[in-house]
Amino acid sequence: MTMHAGESEILDFHSVTLSTPDVAAAARAYQRLFGSSADHESTAGAITIVEGSAAAAVALTFCVEGVAATTKLLGRRGIDLTAQGDQATATLHGIGLGIAPPKPRTTPSGDLTGIDHVVYVSANLDRAVATLGARLGLDLRLDRTQIKGMRQLFFRCGDGFLELLIAGEDPGADDALWGIAWRSSDLERTHARLTEAGMEVSEIRAGRKPGTRVFTVKDTSVIVPTLIIESTPKP
Repeated sequence: MTMHAGESEILDFHSVTLSTPDVAAAARAYQRLFGSSADHESTAGAITIVEGSAAAAVALTFCVEGVAATTKLLGRRGIDLTAQGDQATATLHGIGLGIAPPKPRTTPSGDLTGIDHVVYVSANLDRAVATLGARLGLDLRLDRTQIKGMRQLFFRCGDGFLELLIAGEDPGADDALWGIAWRSSDLERTHARLTEAGMEVSEIRAGRKPGTRVFTVKDTSVIVPTLIIESTPKP
C-alpha cells in the first residue's frame, strides 16, 4: 500500500529500542557485535539501549521523509503519534512505534551493513496486518506457513523486511518484537571477528531463504535473538 501523493512513506528501518536492567553489559555486547570499524549510521546507530526492568525489544522506529506529514496521515489512520524532538512516537498493542528523518546514506566501513529484518510477533493476525499494512503502509510481499505450522508474513521495509510471525493463543494479548537479523557483507569475516571478540556464535549454516547463509549470536547480552545473514549475489 502506498501513501497519498505529497505525503511521506516509510523508507527504511531507523532503529530498534532495547530495554535491559544492565545497560552497560548490553552496550559492551553491541560494541563487540558492530566492531570498531562499524559505520555508526548503518549499524551502531540502529540500536538504542534504555534501562528497564526486563530485557526486551520495546520499540521500532522507521525512517520517513516528512515526519509532520506522516504524523498527520497516521493520525487519520488511528495511530496518534506524539512529537519527541525531530521524531514522533506512539505505543500500539504493547509496542512503541516511531518515525524519524532518514539517516545519511554512507558507505559502510565494517562487515555488518545494517538491519536485514526484524521479527514482529502477534497472536492476532487481522490486527497485526491492519497495523503494519493498512495503517503503516508497509507492502506485504509474502504470506506462508512454514516453521512448525506457524504463519509468516513478510512486509517490505527499505532494503529489508519486517517479518510478522503469528503465534500465541490470546488474540487480545500485546504484540512483541522478537528478534533482529543483521546483514553481513562477509559472513566468514563477521564470524571470525565475533569469535575472536569472545562472543558465543553458532556454526555458519544455510539460511531458510534460498541463496543465504547465516549464523546465530548466542550471547544473551544482545537482549534479543540475533541472526547474521549473508546473501549470495545473483549471477
